[in-house]
Amino acid sequence: MTRSLMKHTMSELSDLPVEALVDAERKKVTLRVPRVDSALIIDFVCRVLPDQGIVAFRDDNIKNAAWLTLKAPYTLFIEVFDVVHKAHVVRLASISGPPQATLVLEDPAQERKRRCLETATDVLRALHDRGVEARVVGSVGR
Repeated sequence: MTRSLMKHTMSELSDLPVEALVDAERKKVTLRVPRVDSALIIDFVCRVLPDQGIVAFRDDNIKNAAWLTLKAPYTLFIEVFDVVHKAHVVRLASISGPPQATLVLEDPAQERKRRCLETATDVLRALHDRGVEARVVGSVGR
């Protein structure tokens, strides 16, 4: 676990305590914060975490052979007000000037739906592997 107090330089804006829980096995990082301050969260994800070998952002300046931005090695989640959001930090492509980045939080309901679908799929596979015929009667997560 990493704890940091992120600060805005030369500003009266409030500091942001950040607690990072890293699950190296699952390649997952969860940031616990008391509020969303996009500038400080981006700074933490793009500067503090990489210093510890944890890259949880995509960089539009780095492309694969198909000219697509590579996925971040770690999946990022942000917990705020006891709600966990899947999050994406992207360092935007820059030809000149300092690099800029953006922070996007996903709707936590979408993450719950995705997990429900994964669980239902796993259950159906397990039943099938045991020779049990199973069918989906309704839809999960719609």
